[in-house]
Amino acid sequence: MRATVALGLALALAFSPAVYDLVRHWLANPWSSYSAVFVALPGWLAWRSEGARPQRAAGFGLLAAGLVLQLLAALAVMPALGRPALALAVAGFLLLRGLAPPGVALLALFAVPVPHTFADLTGGDAVAPELFRAASDVLRLVGVTVAAGSHEVVAGAAVLDVDSSQAGLPVAVAMVGLAAYAHLRGAPARWLPAIVAAGVVAHFAAVVVAEGLLAAGLPGAAGLAVDLLGWLVPTAVVVRRLEAGGA
Repeated sequence: MRATVALGLALALAFSPAVYDLVRHWLANPWSSYSAVFVALPGWLAWRSEGARPQRAAGFGLLAAGLVLQLLAALAVMPALGRPALALAVAGFLLLRGLAPPGVALLALFAVPVPHTFADLTGGDAVAPELFRAASDVLRLVGVTVAAGSHEVVAGAAVLDVDSSQAGLPVAVAMVGLAAYAHLRGAPARWLPAIVAAGVVAHFAAVVVAEGLLAAGLPGAAGLAVDLLGWLVPTAVVVRRLEAGGA
């Protein structure tokens, strides 16, 4: 136990720049904060776990990869590289010390926020405006008028910028991670596609809510709604049902 605590403290110190950068990234880009869930869930599963046989080779390998990547992040002054380095180190630590089974350790890799560049590369700039236009059509049915363009949504004097991350890639990644968590908790196979589908529905509902808030003159709340609700609501529902024995 002392060796585990000592190693944990040493890693916390070594990767403190990565921890700082990750928290800063969450605060500056709320859409990326879905990854915070995958800091909490592997920790919770490891705490509940009765432990596992230490995977020394895999653990050392992941730790070494994390340390090398963290060193490169420091030398190249590219703090974003520290995020995957931190996740690799956490997974390696859990495996090395036998604190959790491999599946739980690998779940920690979802703690790395999907790079914004991926949202661009997967067509987010084209998909996001169409998503907002579809939501504005829904609101028009109830008498709420919102003008959705290619780069912004306007309701009176309130404006919300349209970003490629709002096309839903972060939500999709979060739902895949959540499905992996449900599998580790023993959920039946039918849960897995249902979780992904729930993310799709929840994200579109979040866009509708965001446009409604924009029409109410609350652009700040609208931005948070579209960035958070799509992954937060399904995650809360799934975790609550699993922890209540719903699987």
